[in-house]
Amino acid sequence: MIELHQFAAVDGVNSSPFCAKVEIYLRLARMPYRVVVDPPFKGPKGKLPFVVVDGMTIADSGAILAHFEATRPDPLDAGLDEAAKTQAHLLRRTLEESLYFAMLYNRWVIDANWPRVRDGFFGMIPAPIRPLVTALIRRKIVRDLEGQGTGRLAPDEVHARGVADIRAVAAALGTRDFLVADRPTTIDVTLHAFLDNLLNGGFPGPLRDAARGEAGLTAHHARMAALIAGA
Repeated sequence: MIELHQFAAVDGVNSSPFCAKVEIYLRLARMPYRVVVDPPFKGPKGKLPFVVVDGMTIADSGAILAHFEATRPDPLDAGLDEAAKTQAHLLRRTLEESLYFAMLYNRWVIDANWPRVRDGFFGMIPAPIRPLVTALIRRKIVRDLEGQGTGRLAPDEVHARGVADIRAVAAALGTRDFLVADRPTTIDVTLHAFLDNLLNGGFPGPLRDAARGEAGLTAHHARMAALIAGA
């Protein structure tokens, strides 16, 4: 059975969109798995998620999905033409390389959101040492965000960029059921992971408001949730 190593869920929501992406794929593809809750440093690259399958450890959500797509007899992306693959690639980059950093900033930099991150994401750390350990982790994440560039911006600038990403993805979806095909593909899995965090992850603010204000995105989230529940 596949082992999925990831963060613990917080209030029923997979707290990392990258971990969620892998779990959603496994559920949609009806691949048996079990979850192992681990801290990030246990991963081969110092991050989560990673999977153990057939004695092989695979890190990075993109690499994990690529492995499953290459080894399954019925991959989700089967039959996509180059135009669809290109669009999916661009949308994935928008979600994972742009919107993600706005979401990360919203969680780790905005002081009002920090207690939820500290106690929800790191509840496995004993309470007496949790403030110290999580403060060190927070300092590293903030430093990484500054190096990446997002951390150098003011909150309203960060939120404006994230809202623009959300609206761009909503425009790409339009009135269709799915992003690049008449069925869910891996980019729909990725979008659902991000939307679940935005809509249900418990972090109020402009990003959640923007996602909730896009009827196409909320309908996509509901549609995918129903498919996953029935898988």
